[in-house]
Amino acid sequence: MEKFIDELIKEYEQKKENYSISNLHYTGLGMATLCKGFTRDLEKVKSSLPKPVEVPEFVAEYLEMRKDQAPVGGLGAALLCVFDGRETPKLFNWMNNNVEVFARAWLEGWKLTEAPLYYVDFINDSDVHKRLVLDHENDKYNIVDWSDNLIELVQDMFTESEIRKVNPDFMAFALPVKEDAE
Repeated sequence: MEKFIDELIKEYEQKKENYSISNLHYTGLGMATLCKGFTRDLEKVKSSLPKPVEVPEFVAEYLEMRKDQAPVGGLGAALLCVFDGRETPKLFNWMNNNVEVFARAWLEGWKLTEAPLYYVDFINDSDVHKRLVLDHENDKYNIVDWSDNLIELVQDMFTESEIRKVNPDFMAFALPVKEDAE
């Protein structure tokens, strides 16, 4: 809907310009004013549209999976599957506290909550610093002797889900990245 309104705004902006430039007589100026009014009204409509709600990655994955199965039960079935125990406890706990957010996400759209980033430091003392990295050249995870010379060469910050895909036990070594460190 927002894209449609943006296209209408663009169309009326163009019409307003055309009327203002090419038809300087009374009718042209009246149409330019009318187009300006339409554009202003469309901006109001656009600003009142519901915004996508933020949900964590595991909720977004569930929403996508259930939306694919939407002809079979829709929102009601998506809720029932969680509350009757057919889904993970993590999803159940989140839904138990956020059922309205889930319903809005289903109806109005969603976007991912920005996941916190972590360093995975296995050893970090004055002599040794071992860190998990992803080498983009060979797409492999390695535990390396860390130095600032590697910053541009490898990825060293990961989301929780990325760490768990490598090895769930590595979360024990995960340290949140501080905002000022980025």
